[in-house]
Amino acid sequence: MNGADWAAWEAVKAVTQSVARSRSTAFEVVRAFLLSDQLSLDTVKGNPGSFRPWDHQLRAPVLLSTADAVIERAPLPQFLHQTNVLDTLGVDAPETSCRL
Repeated sequence: MNGADWAAWEAVKAVTQSVARSRSTAFEVVRAFLLSDQLSLDTVKGNPGSFRPWDHQLRAPVLLSTADAVIERAPLPQFLHQTNVLDTLGVDAPETSCRL
């Protein structure tokens, strides 16, 4: 599976999980569930994924690896965010001009 395959799989999983858990196919209901703190996606082993409310980016851990082994999973314990561990990676809400 390459990056595009994984992104497509994760997108379909996010929408189907939102439809199933919200018990609705209405756009606004599904959208609200996708952006809520109730969404919990299987991303990379460990932290559940979700979407950032300010820029709608997927929060997911990053595997730091060599060609044949996973060395560590970021975010690292010594660099944790105050509200969501996965917001440690990337630009934080106060630092971005992106608003959706």
